[in-house]
Amino acid sequence: MNGKPIESYEQFRNDVAMLAPDSKVTLDVLRDGKARQITVTLGERPTTVAKSNQPSRGRPQSQAALGLDVQDLTRSLANRFGYPMGEGVIVTRVDPGSPAANAGIQPGDFIQSVNRESVNSASEFERAINSIKGKKVLLLVRRGQFSQFVVVQLGE
Repeated sequence: MNGKPIESYEQFRNDVAMLAPDSKVTLDVLRDGKARQITVTLGERPTTVAKSNQPSRGRPQSQAALGLDVQDLTRSLANRFGYPMGEGVIVTRVDPGSPAANAGIQPGDFIQSVNRESVNSASEFERAINSIKGKKVLLLVRRGQFSQFVVVQLGE
């Protein structure tokens, strides 16, 4: 970014956060295996996000609290993302401004554990989230070939 190597997602996120809205940033990216340089204009993240105490229709309450949707990994999704079958759940949606979004979780991420407890299905994920006592949850999240622990801060 702007000629500076990006060492981690956290560094990139912090570097972007330090820039003012409407700043122009030059990014060196790989697209279709080819290096390209693009210029983007940064937007402004909303400072407040409407919150609801009611989960979305059909959405488990714990997933609503995190601001994400997960589903069991299908063979098609496993092949698409290169994730192992039966060893986690895939994130299908992340609400902007939600605790999950603030922690850097993205659609397509693969959640392998909740508070160091393996989850192999959406129902196991739901049980694990519902058993949390406190305001933080530790998720083992895989994106592509890399896994990292992510702390999601619940509530205020």
